Amino acid sequence: MGAADRAASWILLKPYRCLDCNKRFHSFTPRADSTTTRRRLQKLRRSKSTRRELAMYAIASVILAAIIYFAVQQRIGSGG
Repeated sequence: MGAADRAASWILLKPYRCLDCNKRFHSFTPRADSTTTRRRLQKLRRSKSTRRELAMYAIASVILAAIIYFAVQQRIGSGG
């Protein structure tokens, strides 16, 4: 892959070769067919699931801290 092909891939042009005349040309590709786009989408999906997991852990931690806080407060109040 030469520099021209790399530059063309930035604007979603993909190199092709005609099977009849063996002429080489570039054509637009759908975003989902691009290998780099697929990798970016997979990475984005992973990061979204990671964010979701972190949010769930944060919520669970807050709930646990509230339960512990109220349990300690009741023990202090009833023990005094």
